[in-house]
Amino acid sequence: MSELGIVVYTPHDGFVVVQHDSGFAVVELLDDETGIGCGDTLHTRSWETLGTDTLYRGDVAYEAGFWSSYDRLQDAQEKALRFVCHLLGIAMTTTSAELAN
Repeated sequence: MSELGIVVYTPHDGFVVVQHDSGFAVVELLDDETGIGCGDTLHTRSWETLGTDTLYRGDVAYEAGFWSSYDRLQDAQEKALRFVCHLLGIAMTTTSAELAN
């Protein structure tokens, strides 16, 4: 069985926030140059998964790291930004309140 989700936020290449039936998942795309972006429909076994698993855009499979799932978009956006800032080695100055505007 497969669960659908739609990409609603892409703070940096390789990270996306996906809206699904029970919330928002923060996902790291482990395949380079996937071309996945906002508005793309994806599916996977479960958006609540933690760790590495496969997700699909159409019939194309991608390896992904499932980091966390949240009830609120703002929380997922902030977590995704924190991952990206850590990856790039920069300080995060944006808060979830600023993301809401």
